[in-house]
Amino acid sequence: MSELHTPCARNHVRFGGAAQAFGATGFCRNNSPWRHPWPIDVIKQPAQDRANAFLLAGIGLALAAAVNAFGFHFIVGKPLGHLLDAIRKSSFDGRYVRTEAKDNSEFATLTRSFNALQAKQDQNVRRLQRTHEALSEIYNTTPTLMLTLSMEGHITHTSTFLLETTGYRRNEIIDAPLTKFLDARSAVTLTTQIMPLLLNTGHVRDIALRLKCKSGVEMDVLFSAAARSPESVSATAERKKWLFCAMSDVTLLKKAEHNLRQVSITDHLTGLANRADLSRYMNDLFAEDVISQERVAILFIDLDNFKSINDSHGHAAGDKVLTDIAERFVANLRTNDYIARIGGDEFAVVCRNVKNEAGAILAAERLIECLKPAIALGAENAEGYVSASIGIALLNARVRSPNAALRMADSAMYQAKKSGRNTCAVWKQSATPSRKVPVLPDQQ
Repeated sequence: MSELHTPCARNHVRFGGAAQAFGATGFCRNNSPWRHPWPIDVIKQPAQDRANAFLLAGIGLALAAAVNAFGFHFIVGKPLGHLLDAIRKSSFDGRYVRTEAKDNSEFATLTRSFNALQAKQDQNVRRLQRTHEALSEIYNTTPTLMLTLSMEGHITHTSTFLLETTGYRRNEIIDAPLTKFLDARSAVTLTTQIMPLLLNTGHVRDIALRLKCKSGVEMDVLFSAAARSPESVSATAERKKWLFCAMSDVTLLKKAEHNLRQVSITDHLTGLANRADLSRYMNDLFAEDVISQERVAILFIDLDNFKSINDSHGHAAGDKVLTDIAERFVANLRTNDYIARIGGDEFAVVCRNVKNEAGAILAAERLIECLKPAIALGAENAEGYVSASIGIALLNARVRSPNAALRMADSAMYQAKKSGRNTCAVWKQSATPSRKVPVLPDQQ
C-alpha cells in the first residue's frame, strides 16, 4: 500500500502543511508519528468553555438562592418571626399581642386569623377577670363567715369578712386546723361528725358550733359545707380537693332565743321562775331519779291578807308588795334552793338535800319570819303587813309525779290555813285533800 493511502497520510495530505505550520505532532493508530492538524490550545478550548458554563450556572444558582432567601426573609421570614414572637409573648408573658398583616397573601390571611383569635381570647380573659373580681368581692364582703378547708380540715382560704369579724390576721389562720378556732365541744363535733359526713355525702348544713374570736369572745355559728363539685360526692376522698364552708353568725339570734326562753319561764313581775319553769324543774328531778337519791322538800306558800292590800291600795301597791316579798324570800333561801311564783299570791320552793322534816320546817319558818317587817306600799308612806301559810311535803320514791308532789304540799298549806295562818304544816297521809288542785303544765 502506498504511503498516501494510509489514514495518517491522507490526513496529512488533506490538511496540507497546516500541521507543520503549527508544529503539532502525533501518532497514528499504528503508532506511526504524525503531526496534529490544530494547535494544542485549540484542542483545550471546548473544555474551558464547559467549565465557564458550569461556573456561570453555579453563580446563577447562588444568586437565585440569595434572591430567594432575601425574598423569603422579607415575604415570609420576617412576618413569621413577628408571629412567633407574638405567640411567645402570649404564651409566656400572658399578653395577647397582635402582629401586622399589610398585604393579601395567604400568610397575611393567617396572621389576621391569629389576630382575631387573640382579640377573642383577650375578650374572654377580660370577661373572666371581671367575673372573678365580682365573685371575689361577693366572697369577701358577704356578711357570712366563708372559708375553704382541705380534706384534712385545714384552712386554705378565708374571706375578709371572717377576718374582720374574728379579729385574726390572714397569716394567723391560713394552714391552721379549724379545730384550733373552735371550743372543745365544737372541735369534737367537727372531727367526729362533720368531717365523716362530708366524706360520705359531700355536704352538711346548719350544724351548731362555737367559734372563738381572737379577743376570747365566743360566737354561736351555724356551719354548712359542701365538697368542691357534685362529681366528687360519690368519689373517693382523694379526689375531693377542698371543701367550701360558710358559717352564719347566730350569736344575736341565740341571745334573742335565750331571752325569749327566759321570758317564757320567768315571772315578769318578780323575776322569779314561773309555773312553766317549775314544771320543767320538777320533771327533771323525777327524770333523773333525784327523789330516790336525796331528801327533797316542797314548800307551797300562800300569802295571808294580800287580797285586802290589793283591794284597798290598788294593783300598783299589790305589785310592790309581791316584788318586795320575792326579794325577801330569795334572801332567806339557800343558793341551791329553787323558788317560783306560780299564781297571784302563791309561791313554791323546792329544797334539796334537807336533813329531815325538822330541816324543812326550819326553812319554812325562816320565810314566815322574814315577812314580819312592814312593807312600804309606795303611796303617802303607807305600809302594809303580810303573812304566809306554808305547806310542806317531803318527797320519797312513792311519789310518782310532780303534780302529785305539788298536791301534797297544797294540802298541807290548807291545813296551815285552818290552823290560824302565819304558820306551816307538814303533809301527812291522813291530811285532808285541798279544795284546789294546782296542775303543772305538761313538759315535752
